[in-house]
Amino acid sequence: MKGRTIALIGDSGSGKTTQAGEYAKHVFKTRQQKTLYHGADTGGYDAIEHLVDLGLITANSLGSDDDPWIWSEQACSGALHGTVPDLGLVVFDSGSSIGEVLLNACAKMAAAGQDIGGRRAPSFNVRTKDGGTQKMGSNSDSHYFVVQNHMRDMINRSTWLTEGGIDVMWTFGLDRGEKADQTPILGPLVVGHALTKSVARWFKYTFPIMTVPVPGEPAKHVMHLTEQSDAIGLSTIVANGRYPIDAITPLPASLEPASISQAITLIEQGKQEARDAVKNELGL
Repeated sequence: MKGRTIALIGDSGSGKTTQAGEYAKHVFKTRQQKTLYHGADTGGYDAIEHLVDLGLITANSLGSDDDPWIWSEQACSGALHGTVPDLGLVVFDSGSSIGEVLLNACAKMAAAGQDIGGRRAPSFNVRTKDGGTQKMGSNSDSHYFVVQNHMRDMINRSTWLTEGGIDVMWTFGLDRGEKADQTPILGPLVVGHALTKSVARWFKYTFPIMTVPVPGEPAKHVMHLTEQSDAIGLSTIVANGRYPIDAITPLPASLEPASISQAITLIEQGKQEARDAVKNELGL
């Protein structure tokens, strides 16, 4: 059976890493399989650290001494799969952070005199405490093009892992971009705005998680399962549950509290309903 590809989108603190942990538990409960977590967020993975301690999740965090190009290549190609027996889920947390680290690497390479993409990036010298100087780099448009292409390749390559029955989940920050007709859109943040409107179609399921403040109470975390307008009706929230049209029970527009395992369960139930409905309709 082919695995699923899932994109979770949301601002910092919306619960994306928590949902990755919930889905890791779901995979273990339903299939007795474990999770490999590739983390690039500098804030770490405290929300799921207990699952790492219990052995449900194996964590591979991007370290300060790691080459981000090699690290991302190994993570997305499945080079570390052999380290996790009974692997059922691979998480990349987050695509936004991986892109930021790669952009920073481009700036450092440019400061060292390396030409990236054919456009020179501005650089300058700063004085260090010991009286010397250190060259500081910056990013040019060509750096964004290079990293965007790399991220597109890495995301696409990671989806091939599903051929072995492994689910693949990516998390992304929330970007406020625009569609081709300049309509505001809320979608995945991946190295600027250029990929915001296209990343969602690279995944089977795309679920944004929105944080809703409640005066005097803990904030609510809402997961959208279908594309819809934001609270004030100005922007389109990118979401796709790919729900079958022959299902009898409609898919909820959103879940509160957010729950990735419940979302997947509802979709699978809808698929079974659709199969049964078509069998009855056609006498199969």
